[in-house]
Amino acid sequence: MQKRMRGMISFVLVFLMAFSMPLTALAEEYDLAQGSVTVNAKADGTYVTQAGGVTNEKQTTDTVITQSNPETATDNTITVNADSGVDVKVTIDGVNVESTDGAGMEVNRGEGSSVTVELEGDNKLTGGDDSAGLEVTGNGELEIADEDGDGSLTAQGGTNGAGIGGGSGGEGTAITISGGTVTATGGSSGAGIGGGDSAAG
Repeated sequence: MQKRMRGMISFVLVFLMAFSMPLTALAEEYDLAQGSVTVNAKADGTYVTQAGGVTNEKQTTDTVITQSNPETATDNTITVNADSGVDVKVTIDGVNVESTDGAGMEVNRGEGSSVTVELEGDNKLTGGDDSAGLEVTGNGELEIADEDGDGSLTAQGGTNGAGIGGGSGGEGTAITISGGTVTATGGSSGAGIGGGDSAAG
């Protein structure tokens, strides 16, 4: 009887531990402080590489990019490449990027693709010269979302770049903001949200 009772108690404890795990345990996290992160969304799944670390790792759950020291800006950047017709969601959670070469975060959208950037915590993306803070290319769609209502994004374009949209000469089209507190400021000759210098959007 005592042995059976101990077994039942063990089962209940394991059950409770499984259901009390934080939601972040259901996501694959990458610390931007450890290196730039590239997310490649393909028809057969989403793959992540990180400079100096992870190489072509196939995701089994949501992809979350965090930063262990957000009070200090990093030059490491985020790139999302979505193949044609592919939908992908990437969560940024408390990142602070100041790029010296290129966009703080670049989203390359294949024809008919859809990229969702989910906001958690306070995020800041600053582009270098001729680049946007959050830069888009291609003919797909970008949605900036905040399911929990507690996320924010401050996007600052570099010279000739938009805050969110195109770099110098780049159009910033098909951008939807469905949630979050978003502040977007273009560099000189760049839109807050839209095109970079000499571009439509």
